[in-house]
Amino acid sequence: MTHWARKATDTLAEALNRHIRDNPELTEENRQLQAIYLSVQRASGTVATTEGELQRFRASVCEVCRRHEMYDCDVPSGWSENCALVFNNTTYFGDL
Repeated sequence: MTHWARKATDTLAEALNRHIRDNPELTEENRQLQAIYLSVQRASGTVATTEGELQRFRASVCEVCRRHEMYDCDVPSGWSENCALVFNNTTYFGDL
């Protein structure tokens, strides 16, 4: 996995964890996201994770998010580089 893909996987894990923690009332959505989060968290801890796996994680998150209309998305399908779930649930202090 490239450095950027590993960073993206780690960022996705952080966003999922924070979203789940901060929105306990979304029980069904969080149950689905928790399963994805556990896989993403494991993947972010290894260099063996592939770009394809990152894309599958993202697609899974998009599916849950769109189905439950959790966040507004700026693209009609697929992953957005401006993902509202990630943007609203991460800190960017690591980029300083």
